[in-house]
Amino acid sequence: MGLDISCRCGNVGFRAGSYSGFHWWRDRLTRGLGFDLEKYWSQGCLPETPFKPLLLHSDCDGFLTPKQCRQMIKPMEEFITKRIESLKNPWNIILGVYSKEEEDYFIQKCRDWLLAFRHSSEEDCRLEFG
Repeated sequence: MGLDISCRCGNVGFRAGSYSGFHWWRDRLTRGLGFDLEKYWSQGCLPETPFKPLLLHSDCDGFLTPKQCRQMIKPMEEFITKRIESLKNPWNIILGVYSKEEEDYFIQKCRDWLLAFRHSSEEDCRLEFG
């Protein structure tokens, strides 16, 4: 069991991971944005972020609209770029800030989402969670 993402037209799809894996990815994303997902969920609010539709989304059903996806493209591009730049600092790996394998996996999932966001926006089709 896990979360698969596909577009309504069927031209884009990827495995977001197990339900706990998707949660791990969202948690890591929010930590990279400077806040703690669990803390904000428990307080019933999130800081304003273009990723809010994704962060508040169910992990097993529903969809993201092309408009929501369009709003997350540029922020995800910027996030990926910054994350890759941070990996160039060897101290992040040496001090255990990042595990190279986990970080590679995390960035690949970010790229998967970015491709799906672009497709949804360009083809005007929603991303389905299933």
